Amino acid sequence: NRIIQIISNLLSNATKFTPKGEIHFGYREKEDFVEFYVKDSGIGIPAERVATIFRRFGKVNDFVQGTGLGLTLCRMLVEKMGGRIWLRSQEAQGSRFYFTLPLIRQ
Repeated sequence: NRIIQIISNLLSNATKFTPKGEIHFGYREKEDFVEFYVKDSGIGIPAERVATIFRRFGKVNDFVQGTGLGLTLCRMLVEKMGGRIWLRSQEAQGSRFYFTLPLIRQ
C-alpha cells in the first residue's frame, strides 16, 4: 500500500535523525481530506535545506547514509494520489512532516 510506504519512509527518517528524544505519528480527518503527520524531536533540518528536501538527492546533511530519494518518492506518491506534503522544521529542535490525501466517502 502506498500510504504505508509513505508513513514508513517518514518514520524511518525520523528514527535516523532522532538519536534521543521522541517520535510521534498520527492523523486527523478533516472535511474532505485526511491529514497525516510524523513529528520528531531530532536534529531538525537547516533552513537552507528545507526548500530542497523533497527534490531528488536532497538530504539533511551529507554525513548520514541514504540516497536522498526517500522524500522525493514520498512527494511523488502523495501527489499521484491527489494530496500534498510539506514540513516544518527547526534545526536542533526537530521536524514535523505532514501530508494530506483526499477523503473518499462511499
